[in-house]
Amino acid sequence: MSRNCVWISSSRQTNIGQTKIGEQGILCT
Repeated sequence: MSRNCVWISSSRQTNIGQTKIGEQGILCT
C-alpha cells in the first residue's frame, strides 16, 4: 500500500513585486 503525496503551494504577487506565500503544505491521499 503506497501513498500519493503532492506539495501544494499557493503564492500571490503584490503590486510592489514581492511574492507572498499564502498556503503551503503536503497533501497525502
